Parts: sequence; structure tokens; C-alpha cells
Amino acid sequence: MRRIDRDKYAKLGEDGMSLVEILIAVTIMSIISVTLMGYFTSAVDKSAQESRKIIGANLARLKAAELRDAFKSGYDDQIANLLSLQPKFTGNQSSMGSALMQGHLEATVINGTTYHYLVELEPSSARWEAADPFRTESDSYMAQMLLTVYWTDQESLTAPPLKLSTTLDTYLIKRW
Repeated sequence: MRRIDRDKYAKLGEDGMSLVEILIAVTIMSIISVTLMGYFTSAVDKSAQESRKIIGANLARLKAAELRDAFKSGYDDQIANLLSLQPKFTGNQSSMGSALMQGHLEATVINGTTYHYLVELEPSSARWEAADPFRTESDSYMAQMLLTVYWTDQESLTAPPLKLSTTLDTYLIKRW
């Protein structure tokens, strides 16, 4: 009889996992997985946004160099006259109806994202101190150019949201 008693006690003290314990473990793991997945997708979106900003900054530098070269010999009275109006240009649109930038601001597509350009020209004297004797003369040979690269759906002459754009502050300079 001892043998039967031993088998009886062995079966009662046997440890193992029940179905309820397995279901609880799976539920906890799924909650943790869903939470971590939310953080992961958020990180991927943030990384994509930062990547677009870097691409936008590089495109702005390239476009500014292209515009400086295009207007190297063409900085004439037309630009100087427009400065008082502070014109804006994007694609084939212009706030003044001027064709000055046409052909220079076509959108660029990189990795499925369309990057648009917005150029704002301002008098260079706006940054000079009021007491500076060269303040007003600088407009005849220098124009401040704010070049914004943005990646929204459509072109616009209004400033795009900071989250979807990057801006380069530079100058167009007349070279005699």
C-alpha cells in the first residue's frame, strides 16, 4: 500500500501551469507589446520628419546657390525695384505677378515627398542699424533672400507651418 500512497501524493503535489495562468501571461504580454508598438511608430514618424527637415535644408542650400548663380549677372534694377514691395515667389506663382523666378522654383520629388520652394525678397537695409550711413545704399547691390523649403500638398505664397518646412536666410548680391 505504500506504493499507492506514494503515487497519490506525487500526483497531488505535481506543479504545472494551468490554462488561466497562460491566458494571464499572454494578456500581459499583449498589453506591453501594444504600448511598445505605439512608441516605436511614434519614433519612426519623428525620424521621418527629421529626415525631411535635413533633406529640406540641403535643398534650400542648393537652390540658394542656384539662384545666386542665376542672378550673378542679372541683379539689376528689376530686383532693386521689387524690394520695396517685398515680393514672394513659389513655383510659377508670384505675389507681384513678376516672372523673375519662373523656371527656377519647380518642385522637387525625393523618396515620394514633394518639396516646394518659397522665396521672399526683402531690402537688405531692413537689417542694418538706423544710424548706419550705408543703410539705404545697400539695397542697390544686396537683397535679403529667405528661401523656405516645405513639403505640404500644394504650393502657397503664405508661410507653411514650421513643422513642415525649413528656411534658409541668405543674400543675393550684385556682382559688377
